[in-house]
Amino acid sequence: MSQSGEGSVWYQREIAISAKKRGCHLITDDVLHQVPEIQKIKIGTANVHIKHTSASLCLNENWDPDVRVDMEMMMNKLIPEYPLIDDCCRVDMEMMMNKLIPEVVKHTSASLCLNENWDPDVRVDMEMMMNKLIPESTPFKHSCEGPDDMPAHVKAAFIGTGVTIPISNGKFNLGTWQGLWLCEHRNSAGKRTLVVTVNGCPLR
Repeated sequence: MSQSGEGSVWYQREIAISAKKRGCHLITDDVLHQVPEIQKIKIGTANVHIKHTSASLCLNENWDPDVRVDMEMMMNKLIPEYPLIDDCCRVDMEMMMNKLIPEVVKHTSASLCLNENWDPDVRVDMEMMMNKLIPESTPFKHSCEGPDDMPAHVKAAFIGTGVTIPISNGKFNLGTWQGLWLCEHRNSAGKRTLVVTVNGCPLR
């Protein structure tokens, strides 16, 4: 399906990813192969949504497969299977689909999130809690880039590497206390690069 208008074009496809065993799997090539329209886009975004509530998507390390093994180990450690968990608990998330700005951080050991913008102690507390939940002392298999690298991958996966912010009348439409964070998870990281892609109707 495609739709064009005023210098933009939209494509949408539903694709199938073959059944996988429990764990983290690299599917970049699967998506590129099944959505050839990506090759027709000069500047744009690709929003990938999974239509299931027991699987998820994230951007992370694509080179060392040990990262995916360590990721599954940490998720099972942080969120163990307990038989008494109530199956009917859920959180309803609203997705804003009009006038969006996807912001993507092009690193696998840093992340972006929207959170408190007033009290800087919130960011200090967040870092403390992330280090408590994902300690560097964990016996990760992927350790060739230093003891803070694999914990950084886990933190980036949990928090995310992109956010979508609605725009209204030329401004970010955020809550009073919301601000965009770059969560740096490495001890000695270099410069981080953000890609900001704006899509929407122009102000008249």
